[in-house]
Amino acid sequence: MTKSKKTEKKWKVFLSRDLHGRENLPELSAVIYPSNQSWNDFGHKTHATLFVHQSGDVRREFPIYVGVLGSDKASFASYLADEAGFSAEQERVEITAQTPLFTMMPASDNYRDLVQLVGPSVSRTILTAARDLVNAQRTKPLPQWARVARNMESFELAFMRNTETFFAYHNAVTILEGLGSESLTSISSNLELAFKLDGFSNPHHFKFSFDPQSILPKRIAVIIGKNGIGKSQALNRIVRYAISGKNDELLNDPNPECFRDMEYGRPRISRIVAITTPGETQYTFPPTTKKSSYIAYHRLTLGRGKQKGARGIGGLLVQLARHPGTIGSSRRWDVFLRAVERALPLNDIKIPTVTRNDDGIFRGFVTIPGLMSAVGEQRSLELWHSVNESADPARVTSSGVQSLSSGQMSFLRFALLACLHIENGTLVLIDEPETHLHPNLISVFVELLDTMLELTGSAAIVATHSAYLVREVPRSQVHVVQDADGVISVNTPRLKTFGADVGSISTFVFDDDITARLMDRIREKLPQGARQRREMLSVMEGELSDEAIMEFQVRPDR
Repeated sequence: MTKSKKTEKKWKVFLSRDLHGRENLPELSAVIYPSNQSWNDFGHKTHATLFVHQSGDVRREFPIYVGVLGSDKASFASYLADEAGFSAEQERVEITAQTPLFTMMPASDNYRDLVQLVGPSVSRTILTAARDLVNAQRTKPLPQWARVARNMESFELAFMRNTETFFAYHNAVTILEGLGSESLTSISSNLELAFKLDGFSNPHHFKFSFDPQSILPKRIAVIIGKNGIGKSQALNRIVRYAISGKNDELLNDPNPECFRDMEYGRPRISRIVAITTPGETQYTFPPTTKKSSYIAYHRLTLGRGKQKGARGIGGLLVQLARHPGTIGSSRRWDVFLRAVERALPLNDIKIPTVTRNDDGIFRGFVTIPGLMSAVGEQRSLELWHSVNESADPARVTSSGVQSLSSGQMSFLRFALLACLHIENGTLVLIDEPETHLHPNLISVFVELLDTMLELTGSAAIVATHSAYLVREVPRSQVHVVQDADGVISVNTPRLKTFGADVGSISTFVFDDDITARLMDRIREKLPQGARQRREMLSVMEGELSDEAIMEFQVRPDR
């Protein structure tokens, strides 16, 4: 057993009826005791203090909430007075597996401070003993006691009353794995990527350039080309190189604006958000891991929430509604609403809810804006708790209930994930986002993505087959991957792509004269005689485009 493992096993966590329990607390120990008992969260008294004594003067206290399993009426203090089993002389008792309590820290910063004090391993040891609800999420499936705690009124109204606590519940678990992130205001403006794939005689070499100040969407780079030439592999290699932290020529900033930690060429990326679409592209990115990564990394999916680890639309909506942060001068919730209004009938889209009343269970709907319409803090908490997190939203009108299309669901989920997860200095990687998206939705998709990138000093790289997506960005941001007998080249198109005709883009990118192919198919079936050919063309004239008629007239034979 390693020294660190032996140290973890020595740690003990106690309960105390008051702050005197921290007196003479031995090293490698922690004690939880009630505090601020005058504070009342809708009838629940959950406030307590976690006091940690590592060694010598290395000691610190942290705020923590404590609930009693199986009894919403019992406060932590009353449990200690009546059921904890103190003898008259005892100042503290050790927490055991039978102790019917659950806990949670109020904010992500509390977890971060604990990790900084005693390290991630000891933090997990302390919080496991304390039955911390954030730490419990590291176990799949969620422990039974945590599922019970999550459905208790004390958790719903007291623990989740504070928005920071709500956000910590959904996001702080990665802190306990030792994942750190740099506080950067913007991402590197230049990135170079190089990698070698089997089957090609030369390496792939990409040079990405981002302009965070441009009024054009130059914060987005697009990779396009035929199947099997390494588009998805480019995104995969970026993730693998970035989270490994290796300082080499595989992924670097060729023009660093500053030297950080004396590492020349290290990309300035604070975190990576990788977004996949359902199907094969979900395997594009490596899975997230409990092991420490050099850069915080999140893999998300645009599927309907059935994938392992994916949260449903209802759950994402509540999380975003309660998000404490802003983007620029706007709340993340407001940025989301503005984007969705441009693409979907916002007030017609409703989320299923389940509430309890005197007559039993009531099932209903709430509009997306309605999630922020409840009057009073308790009413808001009750409304958010009533949302069916796993059910899909639907369009509800006087004509009835209509399911949203796959494209609408995909866009709605992307808007939520983007507004929740894109932070300062994020590199967003997206593989084939055009799946299920109508061209109009693609345009709003890019608009929302670029807005988020601009407000957070971030950048994105998108792999696609869609000419509709290419026309949303200027040609300087387009990287056409082409294969000539096993020799790979990455080129910038001569065509001005921003707002260009999709047919022209497709012809250039895929080296594919679609019109000529169609004409060849018809030409083979035309009569050989000139008069018969003219007669048949005259019959078909109402079905052929002017370009097709001209093609047959100018080049009757090939």
